[in-house]
Amino acid sequence: MPKRDRYLYGARMENTCQEIMENIIIAINTKRNEKLPFLRNANTKLELLKVQLRGANEIAIISAKKYLEFQSCLYESGKMLGGWIRHQSQQKLPGGHQGSDYDSRD
Repeated sequence: MPKRDRYLYGARMENTCQEIMENIIIAINTKRNEKLPFLRNANTKLELLKVQLRGANEIAIISAKKYLEFQSCLYESGKMLGGWIRHQSQQKLPGGHQGSDYDSRD
């Protein structure tokens, strides 16, 4: 694969990473009842990054060792993000009330 194409593939992956971070940062700084769309978008972008990483490995842009390292990190990130999404989905308290408007831990 030409060097230019490898660079462009890497740049696409980097852009996807930035979009994931952007959505997570927005979710952290958003009211509790408005976080879910940003978290779901981050999760979608994370799945896209997994596909991009798999493709990079298949066309030998990255080594198998690096692929396994990145894949492990993405797997753990997906578990954490999925837990956060599940928590936000179940956030309504008895009586239909919600907690405080802002809480960066939720």
